[in-house]
Order: sequence, then structure tokens, then C-alpha cells
Amino acid sequence: MKKAFISLLLLASCLFAQIIGSDFLKIEKDRLKITDEAKFLSYLKSFDDDKMIAEYREIIKPIEILADADNGLLNVTSYEQAFKNLRLIYQKLYLKEKPENIDSQYAKLQARQAKIVEIMLGAKNKNLYETDIIPVIFEYRRIDRKLLELELQKESLQKTKTALIDAIIKKNLKFDNDDVDLKAKISDAKDKLAQMKKESAAAKTPEKAERIALESSILSFKECT
Repeated sequence: MKKAFISLLLLASCLFAQIIGSDFLKIEKDRLKITDEAKFLSYLKSFDDDKMIAEYREIIKPIEILADADNGLLNVTSYEQAFKNLRLIYQKLYLKEKPENIDSQYAKLQARQAKIVEIMLGAKNKNLYETDIIPVIFEYRRIDRKLLELELQKESLQKTKTALIDAIIKKNLKFDNDDVDLKAKISDAKDKLAQMKKESAAAKTPEKAERIALESSILSFKECT
């Protein structure tokens, strides 16, 4: 697949040399740039290929901001889930050796774009149809779109990371191995102790008072741990 794409790039170079001087396409440094989308779209329409037009419209349509997808990482009720989601975010934002790291993906895509331009400028084949250049431009623009999506995802994840850390610091979560919120459990234990003290004071026999005192001691120990 890779060899086939490179071959396509080599075949496309001649026509690219003709298009590069137009008023809607040029190269700046090592980047290909559409300077006028409307004119380029008109150029594509001249081929009278509905499939081609639809394909390009799909490439250039506005990107839906999917920040809410990353915000789903905030839907946590436990410390364990919060830290798990935080680790996932750190893998994407900071751990370069991870395949999902955004900066690493971004750099690879930029290198691929630079290679596309390098091959297009260096090739010398002259036997072409005009449509040969179109798939090459489309591939370049698809990478452009993916780069923008990565930028949006990175921004969203940074906001989500801040919100997760804030939730952890505020300590308004619970532990997965607790059946109720830790604060609620402590509060319930204190209420039971207070009730036992009242019962102990009202006990009519030493045996009952001793039993209540023992239960109170056990409950006090649980509260401390």
C-alpha cells in the first residue's frame, strides 16, 4: 500500500508543477497550501466527477468539536476511577513512548506531509492525466484534518485533566471498596455512638450498661480505622 502511494506521488509530480503556479495552490517551505478553496473546488468540478467532489467536501467540512467525549472522563464517583482516567490522559499528553501520545502522532503526520511534498517536487515523470494529482492533494488535506483533530483533542484533554485533579483535591469522591461514602460512614458511626451513650446512661442494670459500653468501644475502633 505504501509503495503504491509513493508511486502515485511520483506520477503526479509533473502536473503538480503546472498547478503550483496557479492562484489556488502553492508550496510554502515544505507545506502544500490551498490558497483559495472556492477556486480549487471549481477546478475539481471541471472534472465532472461527483464522487470526487463528495470526497473533498467530506475532507473540508467543519470538524465537530468532540470535547464532550473527553469530558466523559470526568464522570467518576470514585478515587480509583479518577486516577485511572488521569493515567489515560497522561499517556496521551506526556508519555512519548506510548502509541496514543498526541505529540508523537502529530510529529509522525507532519513528517508524512513533508515527505509527500518532497516526492512531489523531486519527481520528473511527465506522462500524466490531470486527475492523477487529485488523490495526492486529498491525502495531504486528510492529514491536515487529522492534525487539527489532534490539536482539539489535546486542548480538551488538558481541560479534563485540570478538572479531574480538582475533583481529587476537593475529596468529594469515594473509594470503590466502600459501600457508602467515607464521610457518610463516619457520620453514621458518630450518631450510633451518641445513641449508645444515651442508652448506657439510661441502663437499669450493670450488665446492660457493660454490654453497651463494649459495643461502643468496638464502634469507636471502627470509626478510628
